[in-house]
Amino acid sequence: MAGKVAKSLARFIEPMECLPVPKLPTGQGWLYEIKLDGWRLESVKTGGKVMLYSRRGKSFNSQFSDIANALNYLPDETVIDGEVVALDENGRPNFNLLQNFRSAGANIKYFAFDILMHK
Repeated sequence: MAGKVAKSLARFIEPMECLPVPKLPTGQGWLYEIKLDGWRLESVKTGGKVMLYSRRGKSFNSQFSDIANALNYLPDETVIDGEVVALDENGRPNFNLLQNFRSAGANIKYFAFDILMHK
């Protein structure tokens, strides 16, 4: 079957971890992002279904079904890396609210920061 390209299916991709350093690098080639204080959440859409994973590959679908439903519009074979965060009444991340997210309900947000795969 010459000329056929193998279709790559979306799957969990182990995320890159932060690297602790004693001093921040300086210079024009460096950018920094705000620490959101949430849980890493990778979303994978394949076969018409969205799966949510922790940074260790544990399913987060039951905890964050609203996020999975909201991402259902994504095309199959898409993988997005991000962080789920609970925001307090002033719009600031609050890890305690996230740990008790059932009471935080509407204040749960998914911050997508990297598209790892998109077909």
